[in-house]
Formats: sequence, structure tokens, C-alpha cells
Amino acid sequence: MTKEVKEKKKRSVVTILSNIAMAIGLALTAYYLYTFITTQINLPPGVCPFDQARPFAYAAGGFLAVALALSFFEPKKERKKKKDKKDQ
Repeated sequence: MTKEVKEKKKRSVVTILSNIAMAIGLALTAYYLYTFITTQINLPPGVCPFDQARPFAYAAGGFLAVALALSFFEPKKERKKKKDKKDQ
């Protein structure tokens, strides 16, 4: 294998952590929406279903914010090869 192929296969730790945080955040969001909708059906009028699942909402928001923050530290993709080909 050439050096370029090895570099393409190797993913940075930051990218992997960002993807994991995004997956956990999306899973918690889906669970929160499911519990929000199912409990809202059974509650009497005037009762807020958000109070029962507040930790899930905050945790989901936290994981999604971490994923967004980590995405700023991911290594940039090199596009020099495409620019060099256009110049020639």
C-alpha cells in the first residue's frame, strides 16, 4: 500500500468521537421525541410532558453540541491535487 492509501484509511480520533457523539445525540433525541409524544397522549390538559423527560432532552442537546464543537477540530481534506490538475 502506498502512503496516500494508508492516510485515507486512517481516520482521526476527533472524527470518530464526533461521529459517536452525533449518533448518541440522535438516538437520545429519537427516544425523547417518542416518550414526549406517548406521554402527552395520556396526560390531562395543562400538564407539561417535558418535565418528565428533561434529562434526555439536555443530554441529547449536550451530545449534539459536542459533536458540533468537535467537527471544527477535524482535519481538513486536501484539495491541492484537484487544483494542480486544473492549473495544468
